[in-house]
Amino acid sequence: MASYKHAHTFHNYRFKGNRNSGLINRLWHFHDEHPLPAPVNKVARKGVYYLRRAHSAIRTPKPVDGRDEYGDRVVPKQSFLAPRRSFTPPPLGLIEARFRLLHEMNEHLYNGDGSWEMNEHAYYYGSGVPIEEVSYRVLGYLSAHETFGDPVFLERAVEGGRYLLRERLFADGHMRLESHLVIELEYTFAGLALLALYRSDPSATEYLDAACRIGDRLVEEHCTGCVDHATIPAQLLGPLYQLTGRQRYLRAALYRVLTYAVPLQLPYGGWEGEDSFTWYHSIIVKSALAAYLSTPNTLAFYAKKDRIARTVTAGINRLLACQNPDGSLRMGRGNVRKDYNYTGHTVHFEDGGFVRTSSDLDSYVGPNEIDVLVSGFEDLAVQPAAIAAHGYAHAMLASDVTCRPEFDTFALARYASFLVGLRGVSEQTRAKLGMAEG
Repeated sequence: MASYKHAHTFHNYRFKGNRNSGLINRLWHFHDEHPLPAPVNKVARKGVYYLRRAHSAIRTPKPVDGRDEYGDRVVPKQSFLAPRRSFTPPPLGLIEARFRLLHEMNEHLYNGDGSWEMNEHAYYYGSGVPIEEVSYRVLGYLSAHETFGDPVFLERAVEGGRYLLRERLFADGHMRLESHLVIELEYTFAGLALLALYRSDPSATEYLDAACRIGDRLVEEHCTGCVDHATIPAQLLGPLYQLTGRQRYLRAALYRVLTYAVPLQLPYGGWEGEDSFTWYHSIIVKSALAAYLSTPNTLAFYAKKDRIARTVTAGINRLLACQNPDGSLRMGRGNVRKDYNYTGHTVHFEDGGFVRTSSDLDSYVGPNEIDVLVSGFEDLAVQPAAIAAHGYAHAMLASDVTCRPEFDTFALARYASFLVGLRGVSEQTRAKLGMAEG
């Protein structure tokens, strides 16, 4: 069990370690400590948003011969692409073996109280326990328990949930953030973990109550500039509306997706800048999918639901179009590559410890991408998404490095649960998905 020490402090809105690294960061931090009056702040944010939309419309060149300025394919919004390659599922036994190795890594980092430290090579190491360290593991361990039946997996998931309730959640639904301080992401991660625990045990209503309190705070939270940050609360707010019928959750989810994801999507199916990379892209698509699934299928919502459906379709098509021969996904647009510390903290787990290893972006396999592909089949019956998910699972298993154990815990268990669920589909569908009979 890990015994790392770190300071526990009330969260700030921004990471303050780089306050002197450039004019924009200094202005950002100054605004945190001397915010504009609320009405002025709201008008300013709206102004920046509409300037961004205008800039995107004016500066984005028109596609030529079905390709955008980066050379990426323009994808349809009304139909799904065929998979670029055919992939069959990896053996479930191989997946379980890899998951048990991840469990060994997690146990090395486990604090014994429902929380896990980051490994010492990770970007945020030494600044506390990010919410996603716990939340992704709760989600992963719940799926792993359902799939493999090991009671220890359920025990860890429940302990993680209890830790979130006991140590990180305030009575009003705010959370104590450490290390990773993006409210929209961290609150949503925690809410999704608590909601999953409630669904696994509906008698544990404290989890639903806590998720609703977090959702109430996300309803109040302003939308940020990054599309993935602005839209991710829909992943929690949509399901909360389905469970509770509270209209404020649906209104907030639709506003975020229809304001940011839908109008800012580009012809290649993704978004510009940092949001183009598949990690962030998949957050946006999953958020749009959550809003779509939770929106009532009534005349009052037809137009909105249709717009979101086209965004989801193009977003999944982008992932299908950028799949590599080994099943991994090309992370950026065209030949653009991005480090963003993915390669800076990749590790091997050897002799009971983590060892830094060199890596490249092609070795990185994240959790959100597999989640979107799996959801594409489970929620929309998109068969090419299932085939692409098989390929991505092969890429996960082929990679001999780990970027973030909590990500891999969720991603691999998510796919394993999906694979077991496919046993119930018809033989005709199984054949189309590249699965052998039986």
